[in-house]
Amino acid sequence: IQMTQVKNTLVRDWEIAFQTATINNASIPVLVAGNAFNAPSPTLHPWDGSDSGNLPTIRKDILRAKQVVNMAVSPVQTADSNGVAGYQNFQPDTIIMSSATVQSVLMDATFAVPYVGNLASENVLYTGKLPNQLVDLDVLTSRTWPTNKVMICERGTLGFISDERPMQATPLYEDQPTETWRSDVSRISAIGIDQPLAACIIQVA
Repeated sequence: IQMTQVKNTLVRDWEIAFQTATINNASIPVLVAGNAFNAPSPTLHPWDGSDSGNLPTIRKDILRAKQVVNMAVSPVQTADSNGVAGYQNFQPDTIIMSSATVQSVLMDATFAVPYVGNLASENVLYTGKLPNQLVDLDVLTSRTWPTNKVMICERGTLGFISDERPMQATPLYEDQPTETWRSDVSRISAIGIDQPLAACIIQVA
């Protein structure tokens, strides 16, 4: 049980450390959502899901963030002789959100509007889960990710975790003073964000 606890603690702590480095990086673009993802959904017009109320704009916000990543321009690379800007050619392929935010998305009636006709069986209000891909993005969720932020990024490009001391564990040995058996586990890592323009954070509340 204790070894399982150690494993889970290591996963959680390194996840939080990378999240903190990402969210605190001022070079990552931030968009403000049109409305809170958990805004109340009034009765929708059946033909297009429109309403005059302050409905969530989840799909539009995600598409705007994808565009920011896709059109990212290097701040130090000047345009070439043809006037073409220094586009970084990032291809956003992943969306990251908290488990709580996922529930807000699932409960939003406007988000479920496209699932009609032949797609009715895939309606998120019916399945109770997000599809594996959302607006052509792989969906990753985490209980430790902030509930007021959603991130769109190109996976494997944004940053890194480099192990100065790879995770290692000693074999179980007897600790005679306490009459227990123990294993010493350690890991030392450097965490960095070296391509901040490969991501865009949506401030959702």
